[in-house]
Amino acid sequence: TYELVEAISQLTGDNDDDLIGELGDVFLQVVLHSAIAEEEGRFTLADVAGRISAKMVRRHPHVFGDVAVDSANEVAENWQLIKAAEKQEVVGGPPRSSALDAARPGQPTLRFAADLLGAAATAGFDYDDPQRVLDKVAEELDEVRERFDDKDSTRLFDEAGDLLLAAVAVCRMRAIDPDLALRQASTKFGDRFRILERLAGERAIDLATCGEVAIVELWRLAKSELDRQSAEGLG
Repeated sequence: TYELVEAISQLTGDNDDDLIGELGDVFLQVVLHSAIAEEEGRFTLADVAGRISAKMVRRHPHVFGDVAVDSANEVAENWQLIKAAEKQEVVGGPPRSSALDAARPGQPTLRFAADLLGAAATAGFDYDDPQRVLDKVAEELDEVRERFDDKDSTRLFDEAGDLLLAAVAVCRMRAIDPDLALRQASTKFGDRFRILERLAGERAIDLATCGEVAIVELWRLAKSELDRQSAEGLG
């Protein structure tokens, strides 16, 4: 799945070869597990397709029903409420003991954190004022500063985690996917650093020994070049 995400992010022009290949790899897993299950008399590929089709209809009443929504965030909240209700209705299934049961720990960590906060919000645990979320980030950053030079990094580990969770809360407040936001920031950093490496090579500058002042200047130049490339691309 991660390789598929990478292929999607690197699509250029009409060349879909990598995307086709990675989609095939993902699809193979679906077909393979379904074939094994069919041999054992448990379920078939048609059951898998039928289940996901029914779920998409059930969880999108604003598309397939008469429910009205005003934002993507409201769609996501409705999805979680419908999902939680479904789990409670499973015959013989365990009753939901917490609103947080809607968040799946097996997801990528940033997605899990966002869903965890979203699940808590559906139960009424949320910030009424967006400024309080920003204040929370500042508070957690101050605590990281306090522990940054500790010889024992145990407390810093905890505070850094709290800071990251507060940053996820900022993303959720504005319906931003934190995983996509971090991926985009990482990609932008990578593009800028590659330009920096090229500029250093053109100037015969050794990054390992040139010092911070030279690196900061190269970083500034790389940013200017990347901004120019982006502007030309938009044009």
